[in-house]
Amino acid sequence: MNLISVIKRISQRDKVEGQSEYLSEWLAYYEGKQKSLKYRVYNGSNYTTRKRKSLKMPKKVSEDFANFVLNEKCEIIIPEKSQDKLNAFLDEEHFWSKTNANYEQAMALSLGAWVEGIEGLIVNENGEMVGKGKLKVRYINATKIYPITIEDGKIIECAFASENTNHTNLEMHLLDKETNTYIVRVCKLDNAGNPIVNSKIPNDTGIQDFISGSKTPLFQLVYPNIVNNLNINSSLPISVYANELDKFDCLDEKYDDYNTEFMNGKRRIFVNSELWKVESDSGNVVKTFDPNDTLFYALNFQDNTKPMIESSAEALREQSYINAINSELTLISMGVGFGKSFYNFEGGSSRPLQTATAVIAMSSDTIRTIKKHEEVVRTALIDFVKAIRYLSNTFTNEPLGEFADEDISVLFDDTIFEDRETEQTRDRTNVASGLMSEVEYRMRWFGESEEDAQKYVYNNLRYKLINNNLQALTSGAITPEEFVNICYGDKTDEEKTNIAIYIQEHITISDANSIEDFENMDETV
Repeated sequence: MNLISVIKRISQRDKVEGQSEYLSEWLAYYEGKQKSLKYRVYNGSNYTTRKRKSLKMPKKVSEDFANFVLNEKCEIIIPEKSQDKLNAFLDEEHFWSKTNANYEQAMALSLGAWVEGIEGLIVNENGEMVGKGKLKVRYINATKIYPITIEDGKIIECAFASENTNHTNLEMHLLDKETNTYIVRVCKLDNAGNPIVNSKIPNDTGIQDFISGSKTPLFQLVYPNIVNNLNINSSLPISVYANELDKFDCLDEKYDDYNTEFMNGKRRIFVNSELWKVESDSGNVVKTFDPNDTLFYALNFQDNTKPMIESSAEALREQSYINAINSELTLISMGVGFGKSFYNFEGGSSRPLQTATAVIAMSSDTIRTIKKHEEVVRTALIDFVKAIRYLSNTFTNEPLGEFADEDISVLFDDTIFEDRETEQTRDRTNVASGLMSEVEYRMRWFGESEEDAQKYVYNNLRYKLINNNLQALTSGAITPEEFVNICYGDKTDEEKTNIAIYIQEHITISDANSIEDFENMDETV
């Protein structure tokens, strides 16, 4: 079955982008099954096939990216009234652990997807909703993702296919250009690529459309934020290690040689075969040495002047191999954007990063790379919240609630790169000097939305707002109206007008005014 042709026919699109031609190769390296691990050796008589030992660095590189970018310390921040509902849903879904695994594979294979849907939605024969369902999320790797339409470098229509024993499940997310909303088209395909028809349903085509009404895609794609240099005319992403395959091969070759060096250089004791078996007192012949001990090797010494037992052990050249392995690791580290000191075969002793300040100083390349990849994930997480907000509010009995798109923010776990104590102390100083607002401070260090941070400041720190802006008011640097907007922004328009009038009528614009005047005013208006 040519799945691309089937998707093109059922989606009724003129063109389907399909998968990257390099996907199978990236997958082989990720699974540790690349062809380069098998090689032949000629021993002077015949060829023997061997398999190299591998450090499996493609898996390690992808895993490190996932652990830096998408881990359990990552946070999605929305207004307080909906935050608990979102957190409960994410916990129920095991969202962070699943997206971490999905992102690891996305970095390796070039693409990963999160797909939202409604489970158990009840509709009548006219396709009208008569019962609500439950919100669910699926996490799909690149082998099952088939981009359909790409516009301005963004995949806006996509198909997802999974093969079962007797059929293939196909789900396509298509954009209705007239309404600018998404239609989810699903069907089951037989081995010939034809939709499976239910004979009990009259005129059944085997294809079902879910008119979502959502302008936000009900799928999000994550991928490495790097340019496709393998095909510069393609908008499809590439693996984060797409340009490192030769280096992986060189690394594994040196690692395999390192292991062979120990195997060939291990100590052997050669024993004259005359000593291999002796006759005991009972007359039985017994073995002198344990047959399972590979240290001993039986030989028939022809030269009687030789000792009955000889020991052999060659000096190992392990440090030369370690140096060679580290040279390859340096090239790989630099190639994926981690900088030259990130990977080291000898462990952490050569890279002692005890403090956050040291991490920042020695990992600037790593920080820049991680920040770059975070931008793709940030967009995906924000679109994810938009999608589940719409689906839960429209099709479930557990709505997330309404809030503005601008109120969605994402906090990544940057603790490994940042000296948070130093930065927080600096921000406190900036707040005290007026270079940073209390709202900005709470948004950054407490993970609050702007609305929640502003509410806290008005409820608990209004006296500071008044005190910080009192001199500007009394000196005439700001008008009473501006003062009111700053210090009483949570009041209604009528209340703010009354406060401004009170200031103009009762407060003398001079340095003699005190904060108590305004505290009393707040109680009287």
